[in-house]
Amino acid sequence: MLNKESFKIDSQKFQFKNDSYYLTKINNARVVNNTLIKHVIRIICFGLLTTSVLLAITPEGATYILAPVGMIPGILYALITSKKYELQIEFRNTDETGFQWITVTKSGNKSDLELFDMQVQSLRENIT
Repeated sequence: MLNKESFKIDSQKFQFKNDSYYLTKINNARVVNNTLIKHVIRIICFGLLTTSVLLAITPEGATYILAPVGMIPGILYALITSKKYELQIEFRNTDETGFQWITVTKSGNKSDLELFDMQVQSLRENIT
């Protein structure tokens, strides 16, 4: 479970545990509430990803048998790592990609949602 000590904002950096981000590179912050549709899409994508890797390395005749089996690890991974709430920052990368939304942390606890909201407010006050 997360607590206030997991986050730290000073004059130059936003830190979450061992990760740190310069405030000058942060454009915005938000809390994302993942819905069932997002979880289903994530499960399907990870299942198809593991299936495609398995199909690329198996012989021609075994693909129809192993394709459904290849989906199971991806589905399990997606189910284990899915969380309801995400704290994200809009971060400016150093290359030409520009701004990207980066997930700082995830949680499934309602109490962490309040903590995420407090961090978003604090970040918005401190970013330039």
